[in-house]
Amino acid sequence: MQTDIIAILQNFYTKYNKIPTMRVLIKLYNAAQPRQEQLTSIKLYQLFGESPIVKACKIAGLPKPDSCI
Repeated sequence: MQTDIIAILQNFYTKYNKIPTMRVLIKLYNAAQPRQEQLTSIKLYQLFGESPIVKACKIAGLPKPDSCI
């Protein structure tokens, strides 16, 4: 699941040159994996801990999101 999330982040950043919000990331993941367990914000926090988008971006080699302080 984590590798799929990282790939979605990288693809989105390559296409739009920005980091998706948590809501958009969840929608993209669930659309790409319809038969898998659905991703929720709670699941993201369980996988990546506090600030899941920031940590996932760091793992993916992407810059910090603009919404991050």
